[in-house]
Amino acid sequence: MYRRIKRLSYLSGKRHSAPPTQPLTWQGVLGIGILLATVIAGLCLVYLWQEATILDLTAQRESTQDRLIATHDVNRWLEFEVGKAFRLERVASLARSELGMIEPVTIHYVYIDKSAPEN
Repeated sequence: MYRRIKRLSYLSGKRHSAPPTQPLTWQGVLGIGILLATVIAGLCLVYLWQEATILDLTAQRESTQDRLIATHDVNRWLEFEVGKAFRLERVASLARSELGMIEPVTIHYVYIDKSAPEN
């Protein structure tokens, strides 16, 4: 049924026979089927794990993007408040009311000679 193939051994230079081959039995077919099913199930689990990881990362990205938009909104509101707090009219009003400052009656200008050396 099966024939043996003669091969030459490279170390000894002698011919020897290949081990006899056996026909596949139902146990062998079942073992190969179980091994194949296990590999396919493992690949399916890896695929599902990757899909779950992608969904989780997508949700994290959207959450972070929402927080970033909210932070930009707060930043714009704070810039507006800072601008409102440092308006010249407001600063002048606070200077008059809380610090008791008044507008000068006469203004004195001091001339500074730019060509003179600084000490």
